Amino acid sequence: MDKKIKICFVSPFAYGLFNSQADLKFGGAEVQMYLLATELARDNDYEVSFVVLDLGQARKEEYSGVKVYKSFRRGRNLFNLIKAPFKLWQVLRKTKPDIVISRAHGVEPGFCALYAKLSRSKFIYSIASNSDVGGERFKGLRGKIFQFGFRNADLLVAQSRDQIKILEKKYPSKAQKAVLIKNSFPLKNLTEEKKNILWVGSSADVKRPQIFLDLAQEFPGEKFVIIITKSTVNLELWKEIKERVREMKNVRFFEKVNFIEIDKYFAQAKVFVNTSVFEGFPNTFLQALATQTPLLSLKVDPDDFIIKNNCGLVCGDDFEKLKNNLKRLLENQEEREKMGRQGQEYLKQNHDIKKNIEEWKKFLRV
Repeated sequence: MDKKIKICFVSPFAYGLFNSQADLKFGGAEVQMYLLATELARDNDYEVSFVVLDLGQARKEEYSGVKVYKSFRRGRNLFNLIKAPFKLWQVLRKTKPDIVISRAHGVEPGFCALYAKLSRSKFIYSIASNSDVGGERFKGLRGKIFQFGFRNADLLVAQSRDQIKILEKKYPSKAQKAVLIKNSFPLKNLTEEKKNILWVGSSADVKRPQIFLDLAQEFPGEKFVIIITKSTVNLELWKEIKERVREMKNVRFFEKVNFIEIDKYFAQAKVFVNTSVFEGFPNTFLQALATQTPLLSLKVDPDDFIIKNNCGLVCGDDFEKLKNNLKRLLENQEEREKMGRQGQEYLKQNHDIKKNIEEWKKFLRV
């Protein structure tokens, strides 16, 4: 390739993945953007930049071949909403990307789409959650800005067939611009003694961490670990969980674990529990599968992959079934280990970042 293709990822809250010293919460959307950017930067045919929040760091830093630029400061006030697009555009005009990629609802997709239109570059929106494509996120000023980005994306990248189906039903014209590229994760070979039941997520309402504590109360002889970051939309639930754990002898509470270090918690888990109302395709599922940890999901099963690949159990949003299925897994080590092996094999076949980055490149070269 004579000329490098310039790719710019816009994911403001991802800075903590590049710099572990940064005190900034990130989620699955940021993890996927970080993993894709660092993997793409390994290819000399691409020049990769990344836009993050201004936390007082240097204007430009470089990590693993990715040029990381600070843009606007954190804050949802009107002044910042007015200032943010100009700060973002300053970086985009400087890096002059051929393609801009953003993920997760917010104002950034809207600003990125407008920049792409005016600069005659391309904008790719990577869908983070089923709710991103159902129209629920289009309300209010921020929602309208996000909607502009969603509607004007040159390409939509879905995590699951479920998301494609939602698009086909609600926005048929956008479904024609959608492709399926499953979430990606690096393959690892990490072994630890399996000794805990694990939950990882935020205190957002849809995650329902309180159900995990209800489950822990039913198994006083087992060790449970909850890693729960503060969600700005529900700090009260985070405080409630923290206070409740103080009265529970069989639960360890962690507010934050470094992304590099969190693998060992998945590796030490007998079972990984998900209690969410909905998800896209959780990165935590991939982290569990990578360490041969079976999944126990209260409700979420994107494209029915857990059931189809026998890498865990799904409970139909029924707490009694959740409790009984955990009992079944704890009493049957052989079944747990078999599900763990099958889960890891599924990960290799469907979510290996080395394979999936080649799928991305097909659309980045167009």
